[in-house]
Amino acid sequence: MEKKVLVLLAEGFEEMEAVITSDLCIRAGLDVCVAGIDGIDVTGSHGLSLIADCELVDLDDEFDAVVIPGGMPGAQNIADNDMAMELIQAHADAGKLICAICAAPGVTLGSTDILSGLKATCYPGCHEKFNSKVKYTDEMVVVDGNTITAKGPGAAPEFAFAIIKALVGQGAVDKVKSGSFF
Repeated sequence: MEKKVLVLLAEGFEEMEAVITSDLCIRAGLDVCVAGIDGIDVTGSHGLSLIADCELVDLDDEFDAVVIPGGMPGAQNIADNDMAMELIQAHADAGKLICAICAAPGVTLGSTDILSGLKATCYPGCHEKFNSKVKYTDEMVVVDGNTITAKGPGAAPEFAFAIIKALVGQGAVDKVKSGSFF
């Protein structure tokens, strides 16, 4: 059964993190759905607009992984959206993979218990938003429990490869890195 990945987009998302992660996951054979939290035409933090596959309100599927790109105010916009946060929490409670990069680990997940007791990384300075139970590290990508966190845009490929490895194994990562796509 094909693994399903949901990428959440909010106004002000970090373009590299959303696009690189989505693209590499698709190349690995994952079923990627990009959902806009407030519409399908979403503008990133550097002015690039993307058309999402659907709106968050229209989702009725469960996913194997939820990806939260960073960028500001994108990460905060997701944190401020009750429907998005309920979806993220429900997937975390079900043991699904929660993946956040750049500002998102601190800004979007920092006040939740999703990262509590786990090691996590994020964009420098955003770790101040972590609750006291999160074990902050400045590593580029951290996999702990059912979470994957990454430091920032430069970590996007390794972040995507960590997601691919967690969902379908190292063989898929190696295949994408070699240029032999599914």
